Amino acid sequence: MKWITYASYLIFSLLAQTAIAAIPVTMSDASPAIANSYTIGNTNTFIYTITNNVPGRSFPISVGGISAPVSRTTVLNDCGSNLPKGPSTCNIGVAIAPTAANVGQAIKQTLAVNYQGRTPLTKSIAFSVPGAVITTTLSSSTAATNSTFSITYTQNGTGGNVVSATLPAGMSFVGPSTCSISQAARLCSLQVNTGSSAGSYPIIPMLISGSASLLSSPSPLVITLNLTQYGYVGDSISKHIYQCVVNANGGDFSNCGITPTNGIPFQSPFSVAYAIVFTTVNGTRYGYVTDTDAGAAYQCTLNANGTFNICGPTPTVGAPGWVPQGLTFATVNGTQYAYVADINGNMYQCTLNTNGSFNTCNITNGGMTPSTWSPSVSAFVTINGVQYGYVADAFNGAIDQCTLNPDGTFNVCTPTYSGLGDPEALTFATFNNILYAYVGAAANHKLYQCTLNSNGSFNACTLTPGSGAPSWQPYGIAFGFSNGTQYAYVTGSNDPHLYQCTLNTNGSFGACNITPTTNAPNWKLLGIALASF
Repeated sequence: MKWITYASYLIFSLLAQTAIAAIPVTMSDASPAIANSYTIGNTNTFIYTITNNVPGRSFPISVGGISAPVSRTTVLNDCGSNLPKGPSTCNIGVAIAPTAANVGQAIKQTLAVNYQGRTPLTKSIAFSVPGAVITTTLSSSTAATNSTFSITYTQNGTGGNVVSATLPAGMSFVGPSTCSISQAARLCSLQVNTGSSAGSYPIIPMLISGSASLLSSPSPLVITLNLTQYGYVGDSISKHIYQCVVNANGGDFSNCGITPTNGIPFQSPFSVAYAIVFTTVNGTRYGYVTDTDAGAAYQCTLNANGTFNICGPTPTVGAPGWVPQGLTFATVNGTQYAYVADINGNMYQCTLNTNGSFNTCNITNGGMTPSTWSPSVSAFVTINGVQYGYVADAFNGAIDQCTLNPDGTFNVCTPTYSGLGDPEALTFATFNNILYAYVGAAANHKLYQCTLNSNGSFNACTLTPGSGAPSWQPYGIAFGFSNGTQYAYVTGSNDPHLYQCTLNTNGSFGACNITPTTNAPNWKLLGIALASF
């Protein structure tokens, strides 16, 4: 019996020693596990579970060993400042939130949980904060053609990189083609015109210069233009504007109908639509028309199908005593203006109201006078970082190049090319990264393609097409895309036809054919524009 009693004592003693040997307090690894790196701009939370194995005992605790960008944060079942009486569990929360100051650093810290002066519970926290990462976003994945969207670059570092994008054919930058990521805001944006052809197009972000090692979007951003493309032409016979469908395959015109259907204000015998222009002001797109017979410019609201809704003269009061012919919109130093060519010999610059109507229109002739030039239309392009205005000058048979003041007015206008007869049409287009000017000389029955010098002056102008040109009187020129193929469209003034021309890789015109091929109205066309709705 004594032997049994002694054996029981030994077993009880061993069990008691085993209980005393159990680790009184433990801490788990982080949940979720800590990764190798974290970028700035994000907060990541981790939970460490503390287990108190001591029956009936609680312990005061404190947390140390960590500092920015690592900090303690409150979590569910948080331990607070005391471990509950054992047996129990509670949680310690840790947040990792790198900032710009941590970019490029390797962070190594040791989380230490002290409980009543005993040896602290410790866990290593190690990660890196990678170099600057640039993300890109589109303001819209779907946009209307001939409208504007934004590409925004955001950097999680300290900024300073110069960025751009590779645009698909038909799209162009509105203003600068590069932007510098701000040190303060760590972002910058580029404005892009969608062009005029429906479809889905890749926008490929580019890093021009800077220390950032990567763009976060290795695959292209995609902008979708899934609307119907229309051509708009002004007819000097009916005194109407026609809206025609631009066929998705082939780019030819069809189904031409008058717009607005009520014929006001474009009704005989008062109106001739010389210029037709679409632009967006404060997010709303409008149509604008110049009318030499009525001596007025009109602003038109647009229906969802692209037809003109209500057209009224602009400015509504205080219009100059002008005879508007050409009309162009341009943004100079962030402000949008309208530029109106007056056949009486003046160029006008008009400020815009928030509703898109013209506010104040003032003469801006760049040193020229009504006795020294006759502006018919203007255009604006940026060459080697400098924005210029160009004016087709029918009086001198020349294109005048104008430097711009900061407020968008013309500074000095000087002829950059002469001998063009009677230039009535002027536009620019890019082919294989080369910018060309296109000039229509109606009275001479000629259309020219012109190369440019590095300072924006015209270099040489040659007839296009080089042979086989129609017997036309080029008055209006527009470029558009159909199913990824670019075409040129030319109106003929006294010629009763509209021409669709194929384009060679160097931007010269190929074959020019009449469009529509069937059911064409009896018209003689002046202004032309393309837009999608």
